[in-house]
Amino acid sequence: MLQPGHASACHIPATLDMDSHIRDTSDGKVIGRLQEPCATVFKALLDEESLEFQFICSMQGVELEAKRAKKGKLIPSVTVSLSAVIYGPMKRSDDIGSYLDSCELYLQDPQHCDRNVKYHNPHRLSSLDTHAPMTMDVVLRQRQRREIAERPVNFLNELECNARFPKSPQPPSVTTLLHR
Repeated sequence: MLQPGHASACHIPATLDMDSHIRDTSDGKVIGRLQEPCATVFKALLDEESLEFQFICSMQGVELEAKRAKKGKLIPSVTVSLSAVIYGPMKRSDDIGSYLDSCELYLQDPQHCDRNVKYHNPHRLSSLDTHAPMTMDVVLRQRQRREIAERPVNFLNELECNARFPKSPQPPSVTTLLHR
């Protein structure tokens, strides 16, 4: 149960069937349905025998007190997203990237992946690098960046200084006595 004003998140390993149903891999139950036009795009990709997919259904929920709710009932607010990691041969990478470009969909770095393989994303400039990182390294770097970004930082504290500095001597080129 969510606490008032508190957020919770869960990541469920999922599959996507040809009817665009998103299913929980643990029990096969339908947990959602992929909407168009993404459903059509994934149907075409699922037909590719050389590709394998890892789907993660992420749910972020927050229960908030309703302003007009009777007896202080809580109303849940849930955001659901589906992440797909596409695994396949490097030679298909540009074709997949071009197809997704034509559909106005663009690959992001993986947030969850279950394989540690060379990472190649045709939508990133780093994909031109011959020394591709491993997927787990990419995920780890992202988590580290997220943790750093979530730390509270007061940038004005960095500008504050309590140190006492000695007075500078008067420059020789200034002939008028400076007031101290």
